[in-house]
Amino acid sequence: MESIVAYLFLFLGIILSCLVRWHTDTRSRNRLGRSDPSESTVTRHSLYCNWILRASNLWLLFALLLFGWVFAEYRSEDAFLDGIAMTFVSSEPNPRRRTEAILQWVDHWDHYMAAPDVTAKISTNDPYWLLAYRKDTFGRSEISCGGRALFAGELIRRSGISARTLILLNSSERANHVVLEVSWGNLYYVADPSYVRLYESSSGRLLTKEELNIAWVLDEATRGLNSYNLSYNYKRVGYIAFGAVPVLGPATAYLLRHLFFIDPHSIPRPYWIDRPTLRFMFCCGFTFMLLFLLRERWLRRLRLRSIEQRERVRDQVWLGLNIAIWPNIQANDTISENNLESDRV
Repeated sequence: MESIVAYLFLFLGIILSCLVRWHTDTRSRNRLGRSDPSESTVTRHSLYCNWILRASNLWLLFALLLFGWVFAEYRSEDAFLDGIAMTFVSSEPNPRRRTEAILQWVDHWDHYMAAPDVTAKISTNDPYWLLAYRKDTFGRSEISCGGRALFAGELIRRSGISARTLILLNSSERANHVVLEVSWGNLYYVADPSYVRLYESSSGRLLTKEELNIAWVLDEATRGLNSYNLSYNYKRVGYIAFGAVPVLGPATAYLLRHLFFIDPHSIPRPYWIDRPTLRFMFCCGFTFMLLFLLRERWLRRLRLRSIEQRERVRDQVWLGLNIAIWPNIQANDTISENNLESDRV
C-alpha cells in the first residue's frame, strides 16, 4: 500500500511538470504574437497559473519531507543489514564457509526482518516476505529465486565478499531463474540460494557460469538435486532481463547490440534497482529537480511579464500627464508613436 501511494505521488509530480511546461510554452506563444488569445482566455490562464503554482509548491514541500523520511529508512536498513552481515564475518572467517552459512540462513528465513532477534524462527503462512527491507518500508517481494538471491547477495556483499546477481534468461529475454556470482579471488563462482548450493565439480572445484554452460558439467553439478528444473541452463545469462519491460526493454537491447555494438547481457545491474528505498529516492529526486527547474523557468518568465506590465502602466501615466500639460498633442498620434517604438524594441 505504501509503495502505491508513494509512486502515485511521483506520478502527480510528473503531471504538474507537464502542466508547468505547457503553460510556459503558452505564455511564450502569446508574447511572440503567434496566437491572439481573447481576454477570457487570458483570465482563465491566469487562474490556472495560480492553482498550478500553489500545487507545485505543495508537492515540492511534501517531496522534501518524504525524501528525508525514506532516506532515514534507507539508513536504518543499512544498519540492520550490516549488523547481520557482521555476525557472519565474526563467526566464519573463511569466505567459502561464510557464503555457505549465509545461503543456509537465507533458506530458513521465514519471518519479517523487523524482528529484533535475527536467529528467531517465527512460523507464518504469509506468502510474502521482505528481502533486506523492514516491514514498514517500500519493498515487499514474494518468496522466489529472485527474492532469495537479492537478500543473500546483500548479506554476502556486506560481509566483504564480492557478489552480483546473475539471471538465467529464456528465449524471450525474461528471467527463467536467478542465482548469484560470488568471488573471493580472480574468478566469480555460481551460488544458487534457491537450492542452497555453491556449484562444484566432482573433484570439489567451484564452477563458473562459463563452465556450467557445458551440459555434462551442469548435469554433474546438479546431480544430487532431485527437484532441479532442467530448463535452468546457462546458455543465455545476463545481469538485466530486458524482456521483462514490454517494448522498451527489447528495443533497448536491440539498439545496444546493433547501434553501439555492446552486448546487453554484459551490462552490470544498477544497485538501486534492487533496493526499493534507494529506487524511490532516485525517482523522487529526478521528479523534484524536473518540477523545480520548470517552475523556476516559469516564474522567471512571469516576473519578466510583470515587469513589462509595470512599464506599460508607467508609459500610460506619462502619456496622460503629457496630454494634460500640452492639450494640443494628439493622443492617437502619441500612442501610435509609442507603439512603433515598442515594436522596434
